[in-house]
Amino acid sequence: QLNCCPPPIVSTTPPVCAGHANGSATVIGQGTGPWVYVLRDVNGVVVATVPSTNGSAIFNGLAAGSYIVDVTDAAACQTSQNIVVVNPTPLVVSVTPSAPNVCSGGAATLTASGATTYAWSPATCLNSSQIASPIFNYNAQVEYVITITTSLGCVLKDTQLVRVFKE
Repeated sequence: QLNCCPPPIVSTTPPVCAGHANGSATVIGQGTGPWVYVLRDVNGVVVATVPSTNGSAIFNGLAAGSYIVDVTDAAACQTSQNIVVVNPTPLVVSVTPSAPNVCSGGAATLTASGATTYAWSPATCLNSSQIASPIFNYNAQVEYVITITTSLGCVLKDTQLVRVFKE
């Protein structure tokens, strides 16, 4: 038997941050309501089931990946549609110089980029630990952890070792 059910209309919203499960998919069924929407992952495991009388379903809390939505209307017409929730561009912390070497008593500027807030830890020997480009001035080697946060709340950490050489 030929299936003449029109496919649903699908739109997706990616997660706010790479690796998070806060994306969504909106599915609008065709045909005669009410409808039942079943979202499955690529292994066929049911993620969510949404009954609807207005023709649409919203699936929230989705990680990036591939899904399949099955839509059944009141006339028992069933159709399936592939859904792909894309991952946003991964956040990258860039610290320069990549391997700073400082002579004892000297100074080096560490520069991080790619975010709206910065936190260097420990704050030891930095002119400020809450800016993108603090100045390091110390007589011993220190490994810093830089935590950056974007305007969307995405957080990433990286480390930076500053080597100090005796003159």
